[in-house]
Amino acid sequence: MAVVVSIVSALLGAIAAGLLAQYLRRSRPVLIIDEISRSADLAPYSTGAVMNSDLVSACKENNEFISPETFSGTEERVTEKDYIAAIHSALGQTELAIEGLPAVTEVARSLSDYLLRDDLRDFQLMFSREFARLWPTLIGAYVRGKFFYRGPEPLPLRNGVLKAQSPPEGEAPATDKKDVVEAPSLLVFPGVRAEFSEIARSIGFSHPAWQESIVQDEDGDFLIPMKGPMNLLFPWRKNIGPAQSLRASAFAMRTAVSFAAWHKPDLQDISNFLLTVEQENLPLLASLQRRLKDELLEYERLVIKGFVANRGGSPVTVTNSGRLFVNLAGYSFTDEERSLKILAGDQQVDVIIGADREDGDPAFGSSITVDAGGVTRFVATSKLRIEDLPDSEVVLKALTGGERLCYLGTMIVSQGNRLGAQRRSKSQFSATYTVPQPFRDSSSEVEVPARHGVFARDGKGKSS
Repeated sequence: MAVVVSIVSALLGAIAAGLLAQYLRRSRPVLIIDEISRSADLAPYSTGAVMNSDLVSACKENNEFISPETFSGTEERVTEKDYIAAIHSALGQTELAIEGLPAVTEVARSLSDYLLRDDLRDFQLMFSREFARLWPTLIGAYVRGKFFYRGPEPLPLRNGVLKAQSPPEGEAPATDKKDVVEAPSLLVFPGVRAEFSEIARSIGFSHPAWQESIVQDEDGDFLIPMKGPMNLLFPWRKNIGPAQSLRASAFAMRTAVSFAAWHKPDLQDISNFLLTVEQENLPLLASLQRRLKDELLEYERLVIKGFVANRGGSPVTVTNSGRLFVNLAGYSFTDEERSLKILAGDQQVDVIIGADREDGDPAFGSSITVDAGGVTRFVATSKLRIEDLPDSEVVLKALTGGERLCYLGTMIVSQGNRLGAQRRSKSQFSATYTVPQPFRDSSSEVEVPARHGVFARDGKGKSS
């Protein structure tokens, strides 16, 4: 009898040990959400975008504030990712311009003051320091016909390019002080002077040494070398389209001559125009800023971030698709006709899941494998834009309110969850879910109120 009991006990122990080993080997995934938000920056796959042509045209027209290269390459079919990146870039440039407009006005007042005091040195230094603010505005306004000099326009450069005179065959190029400026790699081109002289005569210049102070760099742009680290630049190639290059080059040449020869009528035109920039452009830029923000809102999607933890002994793979379930049944709202409505059912939002990578975009389209005992972060984005979801306005209101619950579900592939050598080798699909939690925009700020009476004070003002 004792032998039988021993045998039975041994069998039971072996079975228990096998079950325990099987339990320890099986994968045990845990799915947790730690952030819910809305963003236009996470479009799945290579989703195409339908550009707002009116908005893009408005951005291109404001080329003194928004680089024409911002929307280059978007004339044909464009991905949503590239289009949103261009919108972000245009918005950033617009906001930077709005912030800088008051500074342009202040600089213009200083320039006018230097003109009154006949202070060429400080005029040039101020313009050089504020070049990044002033020059794109000036040359952009000129090529668009918003700014003019009062005198005759200079002749445009032939073919938009200045050419240096070649020395006669067999002779070395001239290297006297008239042709070389004491600055690295900056040569005065003798062949330019004839054109400059013609322009100077046409607008009444009489300064004897202006020709010696204008330099053309290796890119073909003009500059006036100054003492110290700064030069006075007059570039005309950057951010200027081919159709505008002739006007831009003529303007850069004339402006360089005006600065070099201290031609006060032209410089006064510049300062007078800069005094009007803020008043003339602030309403237009503010309107463009609103339109760009509205365009981003149209491309926003629901974004869910979190992590997958595997507490088991076998790897687990999370598929690249899932579904967000939002408890909206019974949610009351007012429709466009101001009638009170109540939703009958919950909202189900299909999502694309990918690994959250610090060095790049999420790996949408690829499954996520988590090793035994490992943890991997994920990002999920809705397949549809928020505005394309059923009852999209209600979804946004619920996301802002944070009073409703939601949970995320996805399919996982695991191994070793069944007894038997043949079954253990087969992968198994099963669903896993997060615990229900508030459906609330995690990126929105929540004000935390102070606790009353914590720092109670006695009559002497000391904390008790």
